[in-house]
Amino acid sequence: MGIIRGGAVLFLSIVLLILLILTNSLLTVGLSLKYENLQPELANAIHGTLDEINFSSFINEQADNARSTCASPGNFYYTNKKTNTNVFVPCTVVESGKANVISYVSKGTNSSVAKNDIDKIYYTMLTTCQTGNYTLTEDGLNQTFSIPCDIANQGNEATVNYTLGQIAQKAYYQNYSCDYWTCIKEGNSLVIVSEKSQEYWMNKFYLALLISIAIIVLLFFMLEKKSDLLIIVGILLALSVLPILKINELIVYLLGNDMLQFLKVFETLFNQAGYVFKISLTTGVILFVIGIAIKIAGGLEAIQGFFTGDKKEKEIKDLKQKVNTLEKDKKK
Repeated sequence: MGIIRGGAVLFLSIVLLILLILTNSLLTVGLSLKYENLQPELANAIHGTLDEINFSSFINEQADNARSTCASPGNFYYTNKKTNTNVFVPCTVVESGKANVISYVSKGTNSSVAKNDIDKIYYTMLTTCQTGNYTLTEDGLNQTFSIPCDIANQGNEATVNYTLGQIAQKAYYQNYSCDYWTCIKEGNSLVIVSEKSQEYWMNKFYLALLISIAIIVLLFFMLEKKSDLLIIVGILLALSVLPILKINELIVYLLGNDMLQFLKVFETLFNQAGYVFKISLTTGVILFVIGIAIKIAGGLEAIQGFFTGDKKEKEIKDLKQKVNTLEKDKKK
């Protein structure tokens, strides 16, 4: 291999290693941001944030109402804290209109209090009666949640976890009108853990993968011994995945322990690092072994060809001798 060709191979190998590190990193982020992989971390993060607005206390209170409503099908369990009144409102009354509900509830409580309360929760009451699932509205989040009776009957913790799952799902699949980086600049930080983010990073992964394949094709044409390609790619692929397992230590080293909250974001974005490591390392080892096997097979073939060639050469020499002998016999 000439100096120029050897230098080109070395340069392309370095570029390919960098690209493979990037490709594996992008794949890790893309897979980590799939909803089924992200949901547990997202729900925990949301839970911590919502505790600031007493979300758990609100859901625990509503869980009791949900169980009471579910225990009496065809009724809505109405609770008025101000008057300490609990009333089962038949769904037939709920579906007949808000005014009738106010009139029905007012029998057991102050009418003005009942009117203000029913104005806020009438949609919840109507939806609960129509769907058979307990519906609640959280003013702090301005969101409505539907809780199936089989969840409500499992207890308050199950109800809280189910509601957190709904919030996480809504946050993940939220439709953002801005592009990815514009959303972040505008303060829409939840876009980082959304379907839009997952699609963005997977598209970058496919682009990096295509460029890597193009570099591999160039390497193929630059190598004198084509069988070396699988060995080189296998080694580079195995090496490229090693930094992913050390990403957390790298971030701590660069930013210090004061940025642990920031580190948690990286842990979320790289929660599939172990999976990508196994896939890439296994693929690299397989390519390396195949490359070595091809070289060994090529060597055996060359050895076989050497001995086969000597045998054929001897046969040709013997044949020539026989021809020469026959020609001499004819001349005599």
